[in-house]
Amino acid sequence: MKPDALALLLAVAAGERPRDAGERLGIHPKRVAPLCERWAAKGWYDYGVNATLGWLTEAGRAEAERRRTTS
Repeated sequence: MKPDALALLLAVAAGERPRDAGERLGIHPKRVAPLCERWAAKGWYDYGVNATLGWLTEAGRAEAERRRTTS
């Protein structure tokens, strides 16, 4: 996982919305949405209408914790 994607994943795991975290981290919105959609395809993330306003699933929180401890 690229450093910006990891930073976004960890921020979302900490309770920040992907859109807000991406803006804070300097990640372009056109990168944030596809990352969220990719995570959703893996079962790590869920969202309603907008991919950048979703939340991590239990599997996503577990993945974020795994990556936090190995980084």
